[in-house]
Order: sequence, then structure tokens, then C-alpha cells
Amino acid sequence: MNTATLRLPPANRGLHDITEDIADVVVASGVVNGLCHVFLQHTSASLVIQENADPDVLRDMLDWFAKHVPDGDPA
Repeated sequence: MNTATLRLPPANRGLHDITEDIADVVVASGVVNGLCHVFLQHTSASLVIQENADPDVLRDMLDWFAKHVPDGDPA
């Protein structure tokens, strides 16, 4: 079993594509067939898996978050 830790720099609120970062770790592992388990160790972040084929999807997601989880929400 191979394990690796990927450390990403701090980023502003939004959606950030880390596909290439994950792919680099997988390639460096030398594993040809297997499963890549991604665990995000952060209390205010989430992983979203989507095909990223249509930029409207990202815009819709950002709009949804802005409406339902606004910055500065006191709750």
C-alpha cells in the first residue's frame, strides 16, 4: 500500500480544481491499477467530484453556495 500527503497552499473561498495535483501523486506512486482514496483533513472544506465539462456547472455551484452559505453568516 502506498500513501502520500498532498499539501495545498491556502486558497480563497471557491471551487479549486486539484485534479492535476492528485494525478501527480498517483503517477509518482508507481501504482498502475488500484484505487486512489482522497481524504480532506479540513473542517471548512469539501471535496466535489464532477466531470468539469461545462463551466455553467461551476457557476451554478458558486451561485448556490453564495445564496445558501453567505460570507459572514453569524450561524
